[in-house]
Amino acid sequence: MLRALKQLDGYHLATEDGEFGKVVDVLFDDEHWTVRYLVAKTGPWLLGRKVLIYAQLLGAPEWTTQTIRTQLTKEQIKGAPELDADAPVSRQRERELLAYFGTAPYWHPAPPPPLPVLPVQESADSHLRSVRAVTGYRLAANDEDFGEVADFICEDRSWVIRFLVVALRRGPRARSVLVAPGWVNRIEWSTNRVYLPLDRGQIEKAPEYRPEAPINRAYETRLYDYYGRPYPW
Repeated sequence: MLRALKQLDGYHLATEDGEFGKVVDVLFDDEHWTVRYLVAKTGPWLLGRKVLIYAQLLGAPEWTTQTIRTQLTKEQIKGAPELDADAPVSRQRERELLAYFGTAPYWHPAPPPPLPVLPVQESADSHLRSVRAVTGYRLAANDEDFGEVADFICEDRSWVIRFLVVALRRGPRARSVLVAPGWVNRIEWSTNRVYLPLDRGQIEKAPEYRPEAPINRAYETRLYDYYGRPYPW
């Protein structure tokens, strides 16, 4: 099922021995457009620690109870390496985190090839971005700025991001539309912009997205037909 990531804010983490911590942010991979971690607060708002929980250790969000089940215990979450809010999450930091949880790095192919190959050169920086930080980025369609990123829509079982929600107007005449991550040309983190190879008028006249209405196959078909894009299914 498709769900908005901003809905996860404040959700409780259900561990194998009770509940522990609340979701305060989401980190996604801007190369593969997949949620990699939830940022969880493990104690009182002013005194608690922020830790990263690997998405592959999570079940699908339970929307009625606002909880997300994990394969972890309270002690495992409590003892997880603390998130440094003032520094980006490097590949080395991810290695340490995944080693703590006993999982292999997701950026390595599996299974390994049977023949020797040259080692893969890894960048010191990962492709992780904060949903909270990217929300509000301006949209640039053929270099004309308008609208802003308002949310992200993901599959609640695979954690793959399927759409960006673009707010075109706010207030009483608020209107939002969806664009698929595969249509994004690039994201400029220095200028807080998302670039699309589309015309502003085309995006503004796209099928409207309403948060209260489910995103079903009929809506997706209409959206992809409108943009003249092949269906992803």
